[in-house]
Amino acid sequence: MSLAPVLKVVRTHWRPSPEIIEAASTAVSKLFGIQKFIAVHWRFEETKCRGVGTLLPEDRQRKADYNREELSAEKNMEIVGNGPLCLYSVRSVGDSKLVKLITVTTEEAGNLLNQVKESANITNVFFSTDVNPDLGRSFLQELRETTNVKMMRDLPRDWSTAYAFFLNHSDVTSRLEQEICTRSTIFIGTSSSSWTQTVKRQRELAHSVKNDTMLDHLIEDYTLRQ
Repeated sequence: MSLAPVLKVVRTHWRPSPEIIEAASTAVSKLFGIQKFIAVHWRFEETKCRGVGTLLPEDRQRKADYNREELSAEKNMEIVGNGPLCLYSVRSVGDSKLVKLITVTTEEAGNLLNQVKESANITNVFFSTDVNPDLGRSFLQELRETTNVKMMRDLPRDWSTAYAFFLNHSDVTSRLEQEICTRSTIFIGTSSSSWTQTVKRQRELAHSVKNDTMLDHLIEDYTLRQ
């Protein structure tokens, strides 16, 4: 039995609206022109990562000098690295899943992204994250300075006639960012994120997943090599 009819239905089902497609095309053109780009999605798991690192406000976290052994036992998972930024990481090991909290510094994250850029010979990076811009301001600013990543905020105000609409509807903006990530040459997501999984499914349907990977896996491997 041929799977072609099934794939045709699935592709149609996952296709974004014409407005999103048009907006994504305009956004990519404004940010990168016709050049290739890497897309990164960093999902900050504020609930699962609470007590790990120092990014969250003081009233929502423990002190930075937390006892790693006690916290690791409490969360029933291994904590990898010594940085202030946290990712909730899931890896498949045989029939089971291995869950860890991966911590990293902004410098380490920047160095890793620059290594990926150099290896792929691609200078452009689109960065999507759910971190609150006010809470993560220093992190985002440092990452932008060291890796030259681009975000939705880098688009000119006149990039779209629907600019105000996107600005006031985060759910629509999120869907737009997913479509932008779908068009990237390489996609680096967060393993535990359903947002990332949606992008992966879209890219798989477009047959563009050859070099895709997960940010938390890259960071864990990177920190273990240091």
